[in-house]
Amino acid sequence: YKRFIISFPNLETLANASEDKVLHHWSGLGYYARARNLHKTAKLVASTLEGIFPDTLEALEDLPGIGRSTAGAICAIAYQKTAPILDGNVKRVLARHEAVGGWTGTSKTLKALWSIAENYTPKERVADYTQAIMDLGATLCTRTKPRCYQCPIKLDCKSFLRGNPENYPAKKARSDLDFSIIKGSGDEDYLAALRQCLSEIDRTNFSPDLVIYDAAVDVHGHDKLGLLEMTSEGIEQRDRVVLSHFKGRQVPIATTIGGGYGQTHEEVAQRHSIIFAAVQSVFHN
Repeated sequence: YKRFIISFPNLETLANASEDKVLHHWSGLGYYARARNLHKTAKLVASTLEGIFPDTLEALEDLPGIGRSTAGAICAIAYQKTAPILDGNVKRVLARHEAVGGWTGTSKTLKALWSIAENYTPKERVADYTQAIMDLGATLCTRTKPRCYQCPIKLDCKSFLRGNPENYPAKKARSDLDFSIIKGSGDEDYLAALRQCLSEIDRTNFSPDLVIYDAAVDVHGHDKLGLLEMTSEGIEQRDRVVLSHFKGRQVPIATTIGGGYGQTHEEVAQRHSIIFAAVQSVFHN
């Protein structure tokens, strides 16, 4: 992190750097898609906004890789403006504090949590509050074995008073996992079909648990879209699965790398089942 900041101390330096240099310095800092979005945003702000970074939720959400929660965090921490956030840690803190049932991926639960987040976000010291609630979820109100007795807000935490904080937020039932399948063959079909799939997901705000792209494609096809993040081995070498994310949203994409030609419908269905089983743990760990 320090090396990245030293190498790119301001927006102009980052905007003028090559993508290869940015990605090289990002090594060890998380998903590379985030670095690409950071670089795209720097270039966009430098070229179209006269180097002045936006300070409103609406303008921030128009930038690559910035959603509602990230925009709120930027407004609160960088500009001292009252804006709620709802990242994974904050969802957990608020769900436990208010004993909000339901899986946080449902629109009903998300709507309730956003309402709670807006209600608790203060008018003063909003930057301190925003950093504090994120840190609370990261250090004390953890997913497993929360350290409730060290928590500064335990006395009015509903789940703590009920003695069941680990019941919140609810996990998504395995039987409810959804996935979409898109098919194609070769890099060009792959890129076109995947772009269309991602566009549809983005347009409708639909968030399937998994998109399976079933085709014998070169893994570099992912790289062209800046999607390659992590590789895990399937049951057979030819059924390797690549898990990816796009635009910072939690929509995994699993692509079979090789295999599949000349198979019956039953064999293809079995491959999909194998792929799905291989990545199910991603959603529950």
